[in-house]
Amino acid sequence: MISRLFRSRKRLDAKAPEDRLAALEALSVSDAASAAADLARLVENDPDPRVRQAALGHLRDEELLGRCLDDEALAASATARIAELIAAGEAGGLRNHPRLLALRLATDPGVMAELESADDDVLLAAVLAASRDQRGQLLTLPAFQRADMLTELERQTRDRDKNSNRFARNRLDEIRTQRADARGLLAVIDDRLTSLEKSPSAEATEARKREILKSACERDLAACEQLASALVLAGEPVEGLEALRDRLARIEVQDPAPAAPAAAATPGAGAEPATDLTEGGQAAAAPAATTTPATAAGQTTSTPVDEDFDELAAAFTSLAAAMETDSDFSRLAAERQRLTDRWLAHADRAPPTEAQHQIFEDVSKRFQTLARAHETLSGAALPELTPERIPDAFKQELPADSFRAVSEEQRKAEQARRKLRALHWPDWAASPTILTTARERLGQVEASLTRWESSLQAELTRLSERMSALEAAIDAGELKAAKGAAGEIRAALKTLPEHQARDLNRALGKASARLGELADWQTYATIPKREALVEAITLIAETPLPPRDQADRIKALRADWQALGPVSRAEDHQLLKSFNELAEKAFEPCRAYFAEQAEVRAENLQARERICAELENYLDGTDWSQTDFKAAERILRTAREEWRRFHPVDRTPGKALETRFEALQSRLHGEIKQEWDRNLDRKRAIVTQAQALADGDQDLRERIEAAKDLQQRWKAVGTTPRRPDQALWRDFRAACDAIFNARDDARRTADAAIQATEAEARALLDAFRERLNDESAALDRATLKDFQTRFNELPGLPDRLRRPLARSFDELMGAGEQVLRDARAAAAVTRIDTLERLDAEVAAIEQRRQAGEDLTFEAPDPLFSGRGEAGPALDPEALSRLVIEAEIAADLESAETELRMALQVELMNAGRGREALEADPDDLTRRWCAAGPKDATADPLRQRFFEAIRVLNRR
Repeated sequence: MISRLFRSRKRLDAKAPEDRLAALEALSVSDAASAAADLARLVENDPDPRVRQAALGHLRDEELLGRCLDDEALAASATARIAELIAAGEAGGLRNHPRLLALRLATDPGVMAELESADDDVLLAAVLAASRDQRGQLLTLPAFQRADMLTELERQTRDRDKNSNRFARNRLDEIRTQRADARGLLAVIDDRLTSLEKSPSAEATEARKREILKSACERDLAACEQLASALVLAGEPVEGLEALRDRLARIEVQDPAPAAPAAAATPGAGAEPATDLTEGGQAAAAPAATTTPATAAGQTTSTPVDEDFDELAAAFTSLAAAMETDSDFSRLAAERQRLTDRWLAHADRAPPTEAQHQIFEDVSKRFQTLARAHETLSGAALPELTPERIPDAFKQELPADSFRAVSEEQRKAEQARRKLRALHWPDWAASPTILTTARERLGQVEASLTRWESSLQAELTRLSERMSALEAAIDAGELKAAKGAAGEIRAALKTLPEHQARDLNRALGKASARLGELADWQTYATIPKREALVEAITLIAETPLPPRDQADRIKALRADWQALGPVSRAEDHQLLKSFNELAEKAFEPCRAYFAEQAEVRAENLQARERICAELENYLDGTDWSQTDFKAAERILRTAREEWRRFHPVDRTPGKALETRFEALQSRLHGEIKQEWDRNLDRKRAIVTQAQALADGDQDLRERIEAAKDLQQRWKAVGTTPRRPDQALWRDFRAACDAIFNARDDARRTADAAIQATEAEARALLDAFRERLNDESAALDRATLKDFQTRFNELPGLPDRLRRPLARSFDELMGAGEQVLRDARAAAAVTRIDTLERLDAEVAAIEQRRQAGEDLTFEAPDPLFSGRGEAGPALDPEALSRLVIEAEIAADLESAETELRMALQVELMNAGRGREALEADPDDLTRRWCAAGPKDATADPLRQRFFEAIRVLNRR
């Protein structure tokens, strides 16, 4: 038994790193759980990296492992350790740690599949922690198609990751563009539908226009649906698209259809027309089935027509939407039965189309799925859950039936989970109140159970740590600490269920046995030590030391006796009695000495009381607005010196008196410090004013006079602390020197600066004038802006010099602006003349090719691309309309009065009246040049058109 106490074991706190490594290698799984605190200490603080790596291999603390992932030296080992724990069903909270994800991405291809269902915060953190190649993989995940996710990515990668930030900004720009395009298309479609919703006309021309508008609406709706599909991935659905398509469908229905030719009745066919019910329940005649001649066999094929199936299909579609939001199944069943009856009644007279029948089948199947789910729910006896029975957290003073209540709620929660899974409730269907309530109660119970289990596990962890402390105390031979830990653990285990406390009770039993052995050994081992202490106290009792040394020796021997622990046997009690009697005898010589010291302490205490009284009288009787603060400083120092001289004093009254003295000293120092602060503030203000004078732009003579005044004010300021006063004086002196030195510098440099600036300004004017006079070099806006900038950046000059220079520069700028205006006008005139000539040349080629000549045509200008064909000449009326449109814009008369009036009316009806008056000459020119082929009748029109364009350009 005794040999166990001296057995050589490698300990985790051994001094040599090799010993710590050996102890870590010998750790079992159970030992590692008990030594969790020591392992954490080694991982965080051990100076040897090998020990840190080895300790990390036993670690289970998720929080510490997460910190190790951020340590470059431990990241790889921490990743391997976390992977082991995750494989064992532990450390689940670290699965999505950003650093772990970044390391796993490089080695595990399956990580991308896991990340598709990860939270947004996890994905963002993974992007920030990943390498460039890994970021490229992560950004392909569907989550990074959403606008909210991209916005957060752009914010978090700003100034950190240019590539990811650029990706987020570009994708957000695409989404904004798609959103704007969708809004624009919706507005255009809405305008067209508004025009179509007006009562249609029977005229053929009006019918053709409506067909064109409806085709445009169909095309734009298809484009808008493509944009909507892209925006749904971005989390921004397009609103109102279905409503627009419904409006277009209603317009298709209300538009009159072309009259169908009458068909002869087929022999044997019924003569009575089919009937159907309208929305109001009234009988309405359905169109008779149209027939067409059959093949040579003489048979006919009939195609029934029943437009009410469209209405019923829409009603079934609405029923499908209601099943997703309405939880009243009886109302849904009644509506479904009503619609089914109407559908079957119509189907007896005429079959629906394939698409209509598919809607009916799909909705009916969906309803049957919902009906089966409701039937299963009605027969399912869901257990009644009571989360209130589960305590918020484990406490030792809980009622006795708390664990039984928790077990019952766990069992009922498992039953509820199984039954809810067995329901197979459709994801798309609205949940009834009973199902919603059951799910909510299950969620509450699961949350309460999670909190309970977490707190219970924390208690078990705490007891495991206390058990480790108990083992450590026994190993160290600390009997008192070990007994306290054993008692605490034993009391706590009584409040735990037997199956929870089984392992700890077993460990406590083993530790209690070792504790008994330690108590027996300590009793055996301390007897010689106690006997030696009795001999030592006997020696100083018979041969005393000097009083102070005697008292210290007695105190030390008593401390040694207490360190041996409590006595338990009769022999120990007898030794304790002898030791106390001898200690009293040994202390007798000290009593007289301590009595004399008590008198000295009492006299010192009285002296200190007088110092406090004098300080208090001085403080209370002084007018601080009129006092001599230099004298106050001397009193502050003298009182402290006197106080130190009267030492020592009794502890308890001396401590109270010292508190009083320090308060009085603090009060006196506060008054003095207030004066110091006021004086320092005055000197700081003087320094600030001096520095402002040195940096300011006031007249130099005024600054010099002000600096002299500040020097006089500095002398008048009262007492201040030495160190800050010297620092302020250096700053003040430097500012004053700068002012006086500036006086001489200013005189030398002022004249030279003015002369240099004037010469630079005149040189700039000469260069500007030479540039304007140089006809070989083209002048542009950038040149004028450059001269303006250079002139504005010239240093300041006196008004007598700057005014004439500025006037000369303004005149040169005016001349430059006029040159630019003339150049633009000339270019526009040349362009118009060129286009008129080229149009005539292209028209001549077109006419020659119409006459049969085989000519090769190449557009002389991009505006003429598409011209030069040999087809029939363009309708002169179309060219005349274009000429008249240009003349309207140019406010010129037109020869074709009636055509001009008709064109103006047409433009006003189309809402383009204002556009015609404000037409763009470039747009008109482009349309004229693109129009062709032109014959000789276009020549006079060409002259009129380009004359109007010239008028427009001159405005």
